[in-house]
Amino acid sequence: MRLARPTASLSSRVRLELRGVSTIEDRVRLMAEQVRKSLHDPAMRKLGLGVTRECPARADLCELERVFRYVHGHIRYTGDISMWDTYQTAARTLEFAGGDCDDHAILNATLIMENGFRAAFRVTRHSGKAW
Repeated sequence: MRLARPTASLSSRVRLELRGVSTIEDRVRLMAEQVRKSLHDPAMRKLGLGVTRECPARADLCELERVFRYVHGHIRYTGDISMWDTYQTAARTLEFAGGDCDDHAILNATLIMENGFRAAFRVTRHSGKAW
């Protein structure tokens, strides 16, 4: 199955909001904010349902696996800009076809929530600048 990515003009103005992140809680709060913004985008609902279209109804494992494989297969891992940590909406991650682990998590959470699942962020590693 091949799904098209939502497109947006790359020449559109890109505005980065710089916010201080001093704690893990700050990071998780900013990520949750990006998911909330993403859930207001009808294109995310369409994509989320499209990715899981071939799963039988209420086949939770199938739906979760399809979302994970879609994100893994379409979004290149790339680091943040220089020394700044950025937090993209799901649409922006799709537009750029890249993002760091935070951006992958935001996109995965958005797409699974669009399929009726609850999502939460879990910090699995924290040492120095690696969260």
